[in-house]
Amino acid sequence: MNTGWTVHKFGGTSLANADRYRAACEIVLSQRSSERVAVVVSAMSGVTNALIEAVNLASAQDDSYLQKLQALENRHHETIDALQLRDDSTLQDILVSDFSAIREVLRGVWITRLASDRIIEFVSGHGELWSAQMMHAYLESCDHCSSWLDAREVLVVEPNANSVAIDWALSKQKLQAWPRLETDFLIITGYIAATHDGVATTLKRNGSDLSASVFGALLGANSVTIWTDVDGVFSADPRRVPDAVVIPELSYQEAAELAYFGAKVLHPATILPAVKKNIPVLVLNSRNASCEGTRIISLAPHCQTPFKSISVKKKLSIIDVVASRMLMTHGYLRQIFEIFDKHQCPVDMVSTSEVSVSVTVDSNDKL
Repeated sequence: MNTGWTVHKFGGTSLANADRYRAACEIVLSQRSSERVAVVVSAMSGVTNALIEAVNLASAQDDSYLQKLQALENRHHETIDALQLRDDSTLQDILVSDFSAIREVLRGVWITRLASDRIIEFVSGHGELWSAQMMHAYLESCDHCSSWLDAREVLVVEPNANSVAIDWALSKQKLQAWPRLETDFLIITGYIAATHDGVATTLKRNGSDLSASVFGALLGANSVTIWTDVDGVFSADPRRVPDAVVIPELSYQEAAELAYFGAKVLHPATILPAVKKNIPVLVLNSRNASCEGTRIISLAPHCQTPFKSISVKKKLSIIDVVASRMLMTHGYLRQIFEIFDKHQCPVDMVSTSEVSVSVTVDSNDKL
């Protein structure tokens, strides 16, 4: 049995249809060497949004949620047919059963006009379940032994308002006890997890990238590769700056800053587990696998230019706090930030003078 792991994560645009599933599997097979491969998958492009929209339509007693669910079911059946699996009947039956259960849940939402967070997270996580099973079935049809893991069986988290706290010790214990871990290819659902009492939950929006980093840490992986639809992390948004170039290497700190302040390639929380375990993170293009992409490591070489990249973050709010009694006093900043802390309102940037403090926040929810 091979030792060591590499983790590869494929986003929704990299799994948009049957052809993209085949391409992703070809990439996975080409990356395999002496290490076992864990593949974290997102839902097919647009599926999560469509499932959440179906819940919202049902809560508004808009019967079009049924048409939306039917369109999603048809899309997945068509993708399974196009993959030409050796035996697709079991997977087709699973789809029928899952969509039947979702319709029952949303019928209750329609009647009560109430869509709780628990219902939204339960329904919205199904896209990853279907995606993982389709990739697993395709690899098996190509005579490659694989297993698929419903992350809710091992990943234990405690959700809060905008993020989750991972129970690392319990999650690792559950993963090590999972019976089908000894395999060359392990397909894992991204985005979803479970609470301590076994209730289905999610890692919030764009949480599949975080799933990859989390499972990289839990497996002790040698690297985590994020396969997306761009060539890597750019020196600026290429849609705004045509001559932007791919940055070959970034430090963990640089990548976290860029992600937090608007770079869309990575979710801001993605690399945190990798930082703790010193795991290299690679950002590569699933549609251009020959591109070298961007490598994110603990210490990156100095850049020859004054800056490596410029990112843009929109819809920030600036709060100016002005008071003459701030002059020549101490403890004033502490009092200000205790208020932000009390209301769990993250601050992006800070500028101070003798009698004023200016801060920016990216949400007005707590103001």
